[in-house]
Amino acid sequence: MWCLIKNGYIESRKSLVLGQEICFGTVAWDYSHLPFEKVIVWAFIAFFVFDCALSASAALRMNERAQGIAASNKVEQFLDTYYPDDKMNQIYANSRPAE
Repeated sequence: MWCLIKNGYIESRKSLVLGQEICFGTVAWDYSHLPFEKVIVWAFIAFFVFDCALSASAALRMNERAQGIAASNKVEQFLDTYYPDDKMNQIYANSRPAE
């Protein structure tokens, strides 16, 4: 779905297929008729930024727990409850402390 939205948006709006239009006189993707095209893209971007922030926060909190630092606010308590070390080790199975 992301490729459909992102690539369709880029190709139809940013003219990345300009070479195809010039050489062959055709357009492969045209989503300009969709009314919420930009809204969907921006919603996906917002979700992606939120997901990255949550993942980074959970990873940083995991490192703090490893150092014995107790949760000092509601966000850290939330991360400790919903992203404990066992779950984080499943998500980031190949991670290990840097030397």
